[in-house]
Amino acid sequence: MAEQSPSASEATGSETKGAKPRRTIPGDFSYTATPGKLKTVLTNLVAAERPEIFNKDYIETYLGVTGGSASPIPAILKRTGFVGSDGRLSA
Repeated sequence: MAEQSPSASEATGSETKGAKPRRTIPGDFSYTATPGKLKTVLTNLVAAERPEIFNKDYIETYLGVTGGSASPIPAILKRTGFVGSDGRLSA
């Protein structure tokens, strides 16, 4: 009789008994899982034309950061004061 290989959870010794609760980040601060994309946006923003409204569409079209990694960037820049609550760049 053929021997069955162990499942991934058996092989690593971990079993999933349900999802872990999400870790909360103190300070209610926006974050990104891809900090390199934030650096790319800030670097490209120096040479790009000043937008009327800074949003995800502008990031994707003019700054070259696409997909889900562009989503948290406007919130981060608003929280740090680079972008106003109305989406306009600070002076």
